[in-house]
Amino acid sequence: MELEQYYDEVPYASHPFQSSRPENLQALGTLFGLTPANPETCRVLELGCASGGNIIPLAARFPNAEIVGVDLSRVQIENGQATVDANGGLKNLSLRHGSIADIDESWGKFDYVICHGVFSWVPPEVQDAILRVASENLTENGIVYISYNTYPGWKAREVIRDAMLLRSAKEQDPGRRLALAKGIVDFLNDHVAEGSLLKAAMKDGAGIVNKHDPTYLAHEFLEPYNAPMYFQQFVEKAGEHDLAYLGDAIHQIMFLQNYPQGIQQPLQDEVQGDHELMEQYLDYVVGRTFRQSLLIHRDAADKVLRAVSPENLEKFAFWSNLKDVTPPEAQTEVTEFQDDFGNRFNANNSVVRTIVEVMRSRFPAAASFEELLKEVIAKTGMDAETARKELGEALRVMVVKASIGLVLPSTLIASEVTEKPQTLDYLRQAAANFIKNPTGTSTSVTSLTHRDISMDFYAAWILSHLDGEKGLDALVELAKTAVSNQVLNVTNREGQPLSESEIESHFRQTIPVALDSLRRSGLLIKE
Repeated sequence: MELEQYYDEVPYASHPFQSSRPENLQALGTLFGLTPANPETCRVLELGCASGGNIIPLAARFPNAEIVGVDLSRVQIENGQATVDANGGLKNLSLRHGSIADIDESWGKFDYVICHGVFSWVPPEVQDAILRVASENLTENGIVYISYNTYPGWKAREVIRDAMLLRSAKEQDPGRRLALAKGIVDFLNDHVAEGSLLKAAMKDGAGIVNKHDPTYLAHEFLEPYNAPMYFQQFVEKAGEHDLAYLGDAIHQIMFLQNYPQGIQQPLQDEVQGDHELMEQYLDYVVGRTFRQSLLIHRDAADKVLRAVSPENLEKFAFWSNLKDVTPPEAQTEVTEFQDDFGNRFNANNSVVRTIVEVMRSRFPAAASFEELLKEVIAKTGMDAETARKELGEALRVMVVKASIGLVLPSTLIASEVTEKPQTLDYLRQAAANFIKNPTGTSTSVTSLTHRDISMDFYAAWILSHLDGEKGLDALVELAKTAVSNQVLNVTNREGQPLSESEIESHFRQTIPVALDSLRRSGLLIKE
């Protein structure tokens, strides 16, 4: 089966990938001493864009940017364009059907080239085309994002893929083919000898099969190509196209201090400052299966500064959804927090606690260095010079440990529910379409932080009215009308209809709560 036909028959689920968004690439490039383009006015090219789930939200968020996506599957491009058209259109977005190999200089230069979930899953000549385009169509200060499966972690998973392909090879129907493939994983997991290396691999495989959705499994384990490689092999292939390794989109995997202390000095002695060799050894240590590598022009590599300095952090804004995981029985002033990656750290001084407090109150909006500095001075009584020094060092540790994320300051995401809340027109239209024709009990939209957010009918109804012109009184009146028109349904705990005064009270209580939830989901913008 040809690759185009396979993707037409088994479309890849198209979602936003937060680590690939231009804001993240810009921030990491700046962190390492480069000057990447402003996402608000940049040009973005996504290679293998599927139905546009990763770039449609970018076009809605950055109306002055130019976003281009290309995919080999005509079906997926048509699906993506239908989604755009249904939600009011996006003049700055172009979804093109075609082969990556056909991209040439006529497409122009791009500040960010994104290729997620493609590189390992195409033949070698297409891999070369990806890297050629990434090099030839990249601006001088541009950044490339490419994700791919890696060894040594994928060595074990290849056995699982081989078994799944063996059992499903003669079946043509995608659904039955996947069912057969999943069956062999369960069979082997139950019967492979305990204590064997294969048993450990099958347990991992059974977990993947039970966790992920069918489209992921079909493409990860059953499509014609899946060619993992070692990190160093990827860097060498990139070098053949005059591209150099900048870092990883999940930057904490790059820093040796995030690994067991016992390996740190031996590895430093072994690699003698060779950062790429260090990362290859670390892949062995953790059995890494997947990478999201960032590339730049080889000529820009000499500008890269890998040490994170407190002074450099002063130009950033910081965000995190840290969770308090301090044990209830803890008899200490030290508070323990956990980030979205599962990393834990201790807030053991007033500066760190202030950072956490401000970020938690503003999330998902980011707090600038100067905003944090103002709060540190107010809460600790430190003089400005001392506070700046202490804040910079605390942020350095937290950024390296990935306890917090960083972006260049932006004014788009609301840090509080304003008097007349507002969202993007594209999101309002998407919510309104769901209200008119609900396909279930909830719908999914992409937040301003580039994450899928699931909303129930009521939240979607509220979002559909947030045009920046309506306050609470207006929203309550609209909700009362929606009840009269049987668009919304409100009852008491016994399922009985509410009186008119009860309906008013109900909405005055629930709409502010829903608005705050929408804000914390990253769906509200500043007025």
